[in-house]
Amino acid sequence: MNGHAEVLREGLPAAQIATLVDPWWPKGMERLRQADIQAILDEMVDLGVLGRPSLGRYGLRNAHVAQMLGQREEIETEIIAISEREPEVDYDAAFFHRRVQLSDADRRAPLADRVLDELFDPSDPGLRVLAAAPALWGQDLGLRLRHLAESWTEAGQAVTAILHTGPKSEDRVP
Repeated sequence: MNGHAEVLREGLPAAQIATLVDPWWPKGMERLRQADIQAILDEMVDLGVLGRPSLGRYGLRNAHVAQMLGQREEIETEIIAISEREPEVDYDAAFFHRRVQLSDADRRAPLADRVLDELFDPSDPGLRVLAAAPALWGQDLGLRLRHLAESWTEAGQAVTAILHTGPKSEDRVP
C-alpha cells in the first residue's frame, strides 16, 4: 500500500482485506472462508459503508466515512476491547455450556448450566454420582467438573468432588 489516499481511490481485493483483518480476529473464533468475507464486503457496499472502485476491489465509500469511524487509535482500541469480550449470546441454562476457564475458549463444560446447577447445589445435601464415558466426554472430564465445582459455589458452600478413574469393578460406594 502506498498510502491511505491510494487505498481510498483504488480499494483492496477481498483477499488482501482478509489478510489485514487476520491479526485482529478474536482468539478462539472460527475464521471466515473467503466466500463469507466476500459476502460481508458486498453487504457493506449495499449498506453504503464501502464502495467498489473496480470489480473485486473494496474501499471506504469516501473520506467522510473514514472521519465518521474515528481516528485509527480509537478504532484499534475498540477492536481490541471487542475481541477480548466473550461473544454475547442468548442465554438458556438448559443448553448453554459455559467455559471451564474464561481464558480458554476451547474447553467447555460437558453439561449444560441447568444440570451443573443441580449437580453442584449445596442446599440439596446428598451424594451425586456422574458416570461418563471418556470416549464421549473426553479424558479430562473429571478435571473439568472439579474445576467447575470449585468455581460454581459461593464461599462457605464448597462442594466436595471425588474423582475416580479406575476400572468398573471398583465403582461401588461402601
